[in-house]
Amino acid sequence: MVLEPLILCFLGCLLTIVMFALLPLPIFGPVGGRYHVGMAHVHSRHSQTMPSLAVFYPTNEAPQRKGISYIPFNDVRFMSGIASRAKIPLYFLRDALFVRLRVTEGAKPIPLINSTQTPLPVIVFSHALYGHHRLYSCLLADLAARGVVVVSVGHCDGSASFMRDSDSGGKEFPLKQLDWGSPASEEALAQRVLEVRRTLKRMSETDFWEGLGFAAADVEAYLRQSPRVNLSGHSFGGATALVTALEEERESRTKESVVQSVVVFDPWHLPLQRELFLQPIENGRKKYTTPTLMMHSEAWVHDESSWNFFQRLTKLLLSQPSISSLSERELRSRFVTEKTGCTNHYSVTDVVLLSPIIHGCRNAIVNPRVQILEWSNTLLRFVKEHTLYTSGAPSVLP
Repeated sequence: MVLEPLILCFLGCLLTIVMFALLPLPIFGPVGGRYHVGMAHVHSRHSQTMPSLAVFYPTNEAPQRKGISYIPFNDVRFMSGIASRAKIPLYFLRDALFVRLRVTEGAKPIPLINSTQTPLPVIVFSHALYGHHRLYSCLLADLAARGVVVVSVGHCDGSASFMRDSDSGGKEFPLKQLDWGSPASEEALAQRVLEVRRTLKRMSETDFWEGLGFAAADVEAYLRQSPRVNLSGHSFGGATALVTALEEERESRTKESVVQSVVVFDPWHLPLQRELFLQPIENGRKKYTTPTLMMHSEAWVHDESSWNFFQRLTKLLLSQPSISSLSERELRSRFVTEKTGCTNHYSVTDVVLLSPIIHGCRNAIVNPRVQILEWSNTLLRFVKEHTLYTSGAPSVLP
């Protein structure tokens, strides 16, 4: 009888080993691309409303075979909001602690400016409600492997699944238990926009780029060109990108906006309907002319209130007097809407790879990882099409 617990323990360990052999936990990483991927964590400056950042960038340094921990700081609380949204105990997502990410922390980046004096494309990414800044690691790694610097913002407005700034102490921002369909979403959106705009300001500082490992001479040349960035985001992050572009355009009436294009996935319409976005455009107080690609999953298209809002918004943007001189072809390429069949609201996130039970996209035809890759290519293509550097010459696709 004494041996019975030992036998059960042995059988449990044996079963665990067998399951790991048959169903090994995934190692996420880029698919294809010219480069390996480096990643850096940039600490926040809360006194200046500058959030913490996860930066994915191209490098020539090959990652270690085992990669790094997928969950930031190996803190399972980063999955707590996702569990809450899925209405399951956090315990069932603890396996995510064993998932690895095939990138190299602190790797030396490739040159910021190439031999033709063309800088690397830069994208600032905003996450969704219940998400966090590394929940899109596959998408962002795919972009970095193709020569893009991606700055992913860790929002501190209480909309993140969980947010903390370091692996030892520091401020923590758990998910706020709010009715997010109320005016609370607009208040949070205003803070998110401020955080992204402060991030853009931070990216105009020499210390930011040198802290990532870029050469001082490259950084000086890059900042001298008055670099422009591209905004992207998912759901609440999509709304954040749209409002940020509107505000940057308003502030730069006498010069070119720092934002050169916007690409959003399933943007959340609810906080955009009033003063932060739609109303000032409708009454002519603000204009929105930034080239924008909106990609909607099939599930998002079936949300009638959302789809009707963005159809109405597109018509409004196309009717603005400030762009009336553009040709029909230019207008069509300025504001683009795409629909992706057999996808849902989670399809652009890593959730589709972490848990097929949570994401629930049972009618998917394209492999979920391949779909993320296709979206990254579409995003990059749109960014390249609307990129003009100081010389005035369009960029060349790699």
